[in-house]
Amino acid sequence: MKLKKLKLTDVVDPIRGNSVYTKEYGEKIKGEYPVYSAANSMPLTHINHYDYDGEFLTWATNGFGGFLKMITGKFSINGDRGILMLKKGVSVDIEYLRYALQPILRSMAKGRKGDRGKNEFTKVPIAMVKKAQISIPVDENDNYDIVAQKELIKKYKVIETLENYLTSEIVALNETTLDIPVETRSTTLTIEEIFDLEEQTNMSSFTKQFVDQHKGDIPVFSASKDEDFPGYGHLQDNLPDIKYFNDILTWNIDGSVGKAFFRTGRFSLSEKVIPLILQKRWEGLIDYEFVKYVLEEKAVENGFGFSRKAGKARIKDIEIEFPMVEKKGVIVPDIEEQKQLAKRYEDIYFLKSDFVNQLEKLVGLNITLTTEVGITS
Repeated sequence: MKLKKLKLTDVVDPIRGNSVYTKEYGEKIKGEYPVYSAANSMPLTHINHYDYDGEFLTWATNGFGGFLKMITGKFSINGDRGILMLKKGVSVDIEYLRYALQPILRSMAKGRKGDRGKNEFTKVPIAMVKKAQISIPVDENDNYDIVAQKELIKKYKVIETLENYLTSEIVALNETTLDIPVETRSTTLTIEEIFDLEEQTNMSSFTKQFVDQHKGDIPVFSASKDEDFPGYGHLQDNLPDIKYFNDILTWNIDGSVGKAFFRTGRFSLSEKVIPLILQKRWEGLIDYEFVKYVLEEKAVENGFGFSRKAGKARIKDIEIEFPMVEKKGVIVPDIEEQKQLAKRYEDIYFLKSDFVNQLEKLVGLNITLTTEVGITS
């Protein structure tokens, strides 16, 4: 198959939507015709007129920048979406354009990529789109080969089906909870019974900018998924009115919600991370790593996430089952059994994480179906 590499603007005219179309605009002139914005799912609003009628390929300029969406019917777009208008006389299938162009635009996206696609805010403005290049099948006379394009579309659809399946499996795995039963004598304790929830973290005035102005050696952890990454940088020690902690469990109430880490040494925390300080009566009886794993599983069960934060009020009544043992005539939590259970959780987590990473690599492959052997325009 012969491919010809072209400037995207040789094939389409990229046009940005009308920024006047807002939710407020839609409230003033309500109608039946959708207005699409950055979101790739639902329209932003509906108005009583439309700018386009037919089937068109569009892209998100903001939000999930560069994601393409086919829109059919009578509609309009606002400034957070652009439309790719085929030039007259160009025999290119817009569905082929969608498949071939998608990885190109996504690779151009600039901004915050987020966590596995979540909470992303990236941009692909019209100036960037105009710089894109694309390879299109041509025949021996260098004319656009529509038959070859349709053959590639079939193959792209097979890949898309496979990627959608793998993505659904990744979601299912991430939402699957582990429940390793306690097979010995046990008792149930709530988070409020285990930890001193009266202990406060730093206030909202404790910002990254503040840390940058008072640089030192003490790591300041934010609500990241990375246990060892000090997202706020390093701070001076013993500053007045600043909270410092040593060798405790921490809990993300925002950001990577529902992640717990047992952190050693001296450190500080952003307002989005709370300290879980063990009550004195449980010292030497509760294993932090065991609590970490069970608590994270409970977070998944409770649906904690970006739209459902995991503050103290929501976690205080979460129950954890502890193995118990008799020592000197007293029944107490069995810390050795907890450590064994924590190791089992760790091993399963590793296998699960490794499997998910392998699946994500497959989904992230930019599969090239053809080899470019044509001339470059």
